[in-house]
Amino acid sequence: MQYIPMAQPGAFYVCVELADDAYEKVFLAGTNTIMPTEGQPHGRICVALDPFGNTGWITSF
Repeated sequence: MQYIPMAQPGAFYVCVELADDAYEKVFLAGTNTIMPTEGQPHGRICVALDPFGNTGWITSF
């Protein structure tokens, strides 16, 4: 039996200067919203899901 590797969705976490602007760009690029940009005690944060199943956390401090 031959092993065939399968791609798995991943996750990434990025810190940017303006989370709201970054969220708008990824949303317009075709991602789905898991959590819209909102204020947290440590800064602004949002979560998006791309068409391949990868989850992206975008935050600003």
